[in-house]
Amino acid sequence: MPFFALGPLLGAVPLGIATRALDELLELARSTVRFGQAEPLLHDQRFQDGFTSARVRLAAARGYLLEQATEVWRTASGGAVTPAAQAGATLAIGLVAEAAMDAVRFAHEAAGTASIRNDSVLSRCLNDATVATRHVAFSPFARQNAGRLLLGIPPRQPAPTR
Repeated sequence: MPFFALGPLLGAVPLGIATRALDELLELARSTVRFGQAEPLLHDQRFQDGFTSARVRLAAARGYLLEQATEVWRTASGGAVTPAAQAGATLAIGLVAEAAMDAVRFAHEAAGTASIRNDSVLSRCLNDATVATRHVAFSPFARQNAGRLLLGIPPRQPAPTR
């Protein structure tokens, strides 16, 4: 299997980080009462909407990633990864990266000041997700090349570095 086909493995990293961030936020939301509020954050309707939206979007991105990973494996087993499978895998990890970053940002912001301490899991998740999604596999260049493949246009080669 060519290197690019390993993209779905890279997508698992931000997916796992975002899942951890939402799990941590859920624990905090059960007991955290914001200033001026009477009930824990868990009972706030805006929190409920944001949390469930982040969770569902992450699950949808995960499902698409698994679907595309299956297609990469299927075509590789047949002799060669097709351009469509290559493009699908690249677009899937881009979707995962976006959903993961949105989920981690939501968790970090929703937790309020609890997320800005040095020992905060959410602070670490935000940093880790940011670093993970800086990989070239998540870049606009990779997504543009995936789009080119789907449109039947040869992918661009990266500019040489000095």
